[in-house]
Amino acid sequence: MKKKHKIVKRLKLRPKRNLTDIESSFVVDKKVKKKLITAALENKENMNVDLIELGRWDKSSITDVFNVAVEHGNLEIVKILSSLVDKPLFGDALIRCSRCGHEEIASHLIKLNAFLDYRTRDQTSLLAATKNEKESMVRYLLSKKADVFTVDGQQNTILHIAMIKGHCEIVKLALKNGTMPQSLNEDEQAPIELAKTEDVARTLLTTYLHISNHDKLGIHPSYSWLFSVEKKNPFLIEIKCDSKLSNLFWLVIYNLGQKKYLNLEYNLFPFDWLNSSERTFLFYTIAQNFSQTFSHIKWNLLYECCLFAIFEVTFQCIRNEMTEHTSSISLKWRKIVISAFEEIFMLESCNFGLSEKCGTVHVWRPLIELIMHYFFHSSFWRTKKMFKCKNIFERIELTKKSNPPDLYYRIPLPINSFENPKINSMQIKQIIKICQKKIKLDINHSIHSHYCPCLKCYLVINEELFLDKDANLFCKAINKNLESLKKNNILLNLRLRSKNELSKFWNSISIDEKWTMTEIRLIELKEIIASTHDWETLRAALDSYIKVIR
Repeated sequence: MKKKHKIVKRLKLRPKRNLTDIESSFVVDKKVKKKLITAALENKENMNVDLIELGRWDKSSITDVFNVAVEHGNLEIVKILSSLVDKPLFGDALIRCSRCGHEEIASHLIKLNAFLDYRTRDQTSLLAATKNEKESMVRYLLSKKADVFTVDGQQNTILHIAMIKGHCEIVKLALKNGTMPQSLNEDEQAPIELAKTEDVARTLLTTYLHISNHDKLGIHPSYSWLFSVEKKNPFLIEIKCDSKLSNLFWLVIYNLGQKKYLNLEYNLFPFDWLNSSERTFLFYTIAQNFSQTFSHIKWNLLYECCLFAIFEVTFQCIRNEMTEHTSSISLKWRKIVISAFEEIFMLESCNFGLSEKCGTVHVWRPLIELIMHYFFHSSFWRTKKMFKCKNIFERIELTKKSNPPDLYYRIPLPINSFENPKINSMQIKQIIKICQKKIKLDINHSIHSHYCPCLKCYLVINEELFLDKDANLFCKAINKNLESLKKNNILLNLRLRSKNELSKFWNSISIDEKWTMTEIRLIELKEIIASTHDWETLRAALDSYIKVIR
């Protein structure tokens, strides 16, 4: 009975609190709350706030106003309410301000010992800043030693997220601060496989090469064409036999007749103005040059642009391989390109997360362009910008500072339509034989020649594609025109007795005779234009005129 008596006594000693007393202890002035939220939204300063009055508010109301101020960057209100907010909420507030990019708020919270790598809903401050593309905030958090290896719910690092967003500067920051480019997310994808654009894939590759000391060709993340770089002759470069680069180069030359690559437009000028027979001649002239010990090509804009186009064909081969899903064929372009890249830069592609299974188109052009540095060196970016320029006069301005050789722009076409097509076909067959000697691939022969990828069967099937039929038809048409001119339009020497005799003669003949004397066929006009140094401008003007008429 004594124990029961003591318990009752204790209960009597406890003070009873009414519901009205509890409500009165947390009095929230709605006008003041609305005023503070408005000030936070409009980022107003010099607010007169009574801390004693705010201390009587309930925690949820204070937190609401605090979060609004954090998200909208009102540092004054954040400082006022910091003493009234529970410290565990500072981590969540840091994520909120990182998402919005308010560095001053983040700095204030970190001074109050906010946990830099606080995680909520699979998100940290660094991940929030990266996902919202706040570059300056990412830089600030990394300077404060935020965890660069943090991942979200899908195991994406900040490098994965930056590649998805296509933000080049954040990609650089992530790599420079130690993010691993070969790390995989839950879908087993490396960052480079998630590249949104070619620029962001190029940024990852060039930055990685620069940081890892594999930049053997002077490639830098900032493009070299921004500076004055003297051009060098790419046709003096030696392609070593039995090398991976040699294998890639000769395979492209050999496969030019496949998929009608010769007739495609590559947005390269003056290459796009050439017809298929002219392209064929130039391609194989370049191949003949690299098959010999000494260069015999006159270095000019046309040949250099054609060399550039060879690697553009490589990209088209890879694109067709991905769209057609030709994984069963032993000749894999992606594998060949990766092998050449690894050989030039003396590294393994797995170190930056790339494999031949990568189906992201944006990755492969930057990779091929880095291989092209072997030929064009540090002047590559300026050369690329020049060939992408359609206006010939702007193109000349782009290369004035590069000190090009004499007669670099005086480029008459090296082939004419009156040339014997048999000579052209003989040259092509010789180059095909060179390709067969240069290419080092172990491809077994199949009974079904139409499906066999060996070089011998490929040559038999595609021989007609290499011997351009358009050139033969073109020559025959020209010869017919010449014969008709000789028969019908015999020019007579006129001795003019007076100034008006020529006009009298012109007025005396019929309209049909006038047309016969003055007309010129389109094919003849194209032939005249091809023999001039200004063929590119004239041919472009003629093409525009034909489109207008049609």
